[in-house]
Amino acid sequence: MRLNGIASKISRKSDLESITESFNHILQNPVFQTDDNLREFRKYLEDNYQNHISLTHNRIIPRNFKEKIGIYPFEFLQIYRISKAIEMMKKTNLGVSEVAFKVGYNDLRTFERHFKKYVKITPYDYKKFTYSLKKN
Repeated sequence: MRLNGIASKISRKSDLESITESFNHILQNPVFQTDDNLREFRKYLEDNYQNHISLTHNRIIPRNFKEKIGIYPFEFLQIYRISKAIEMMKKTNLGVSEVAFKVGYNDLRTFERHFKKYVKITPYDYKKFTYSLKKN
């Protein structure tokens, strides 16, 4: 896809910033400061997001996570990993596959699917677009 096509999907830099703001809104939810169980879960994710995390029988996940945060724990983990990937792509010259593995994805296709789900473009297009913004 050409940069013009990418630009038409994103349309402007502010779209990327609004995605980042949406992620931050979820990740910085004030409930994490007031609920010890949620704070412990978030700390666990921060320390382990780059590793395989099984959320199925994880005792650290508060039972009322969805009610308090508004999304399921696995969605929170995906958003956390994608936000870390966005950070890495902005700040480093790592390739998409390297970034995917560094943020805890063992499968590149899964990373690509999750990235596109939340950012609305592929990680490759995102990388190209942010690179073009750096040049200007």
